[in-house]
Amino acid sequence: RAGGFTHEVAVRIRTGNVTFDNGTIRADSVTLAADGGAMSLGSAAQVDASAKQGGVVGVYAKENLAVNAGAVISARSSRAGANGGDITLSSSSGRISLASGAVIDAGGDDSTDGRITLRASRAGNTVNVDPVRASWNAGTLAVEAVRQYSGTTVATGSSAGTTIGQTTLAADTSGYMANKAAIMNALGLSGDARAHLRAGVEIRSSGDLTVSSDWNLWSASRAGGEPGYLSLRAAGN
Repeated sequence: RAGGFTHEVAVRIRTGNVTFDNGTIRADSVTLAADGGAMSLGSAAQVDASAKQGGVVGVYAKENLAVNAGAVISARSSRAGANGGDITLSSSSGRISLASGAVIDAGGDDSTDGRITLRASRAGNTVNVDPVRASWNAGTLAVEAVRQYSGTTVATGSSAGTTIGQTTLAADTSGYMANKAAIMNALGLSGDARAHLRAGVEIRSSGDLTVSSDWNLWSASRAGGEPGYLSLRAAGN
C-alpha cells in the first residue's frame, strides 16, 4: 500500500489548490484535504481503501472539489456479511462535481452496503453540488446540504443577536426541505431509493459555545422525511 503505510494515509495541504492527477493511494483509511483551496482528482487518480471490512475515504476542499472522468475512489468491503465502506466528499465554500466516467464505490456483497456522503453548502433553495454523472455504488448516497450559523449560545425560541434559536433552525430546515423534489431532480437523483437529501446545520463560535437548554432533535415528522446532520464548532470551550 502507499509507501508501506497499510492502515491510514492522511494528506492535509494548508494553502493553495491541490491536484492529484495520477497514481494510486492505498490504505484502509485515506484522507485528502485542501484547507485553503480546491481539490481535483484527475483521470488516472485512484484512491483505494477497499478492505475486508470496508474502508474509509474522506476528500475535503475549502473551494471546488472535482472528481474527473477516469478517477476511481473505492472503499468496498470484500468479506461476506461486511457492510461496505464509507466515502465522504466535501466542499465547504465551493461546488462538488462528479464527472461522467468517474467511479465512486463503497459497496459490499449486497445492495444495502456502503455509504457515500456529498457535503456542500446550501445555495438558496438549491445545493452546491452539480448533477451527479459519476458511476456510484452504495446502499445510501446522502447529499448533506449545509447552512452555517454563527453565535455564542443555542437556546429555545427564535434567534436574536448572538443567540441561535432552536425554533429558527427548525423553521429554516423545514423551509429548505420543502424543495427536496426539485433539488433531487436537478441532481439527477430522483427516483433512486438509495439517494437522499438531508439538511445539515453547522453552528460556529469564534469563542465559547453554550447549548443553554435541552434540545430535542427527534421528530416523528422530520422535514422532508429525512434525518439531518448537526455540527457544533467552537474556537473556545
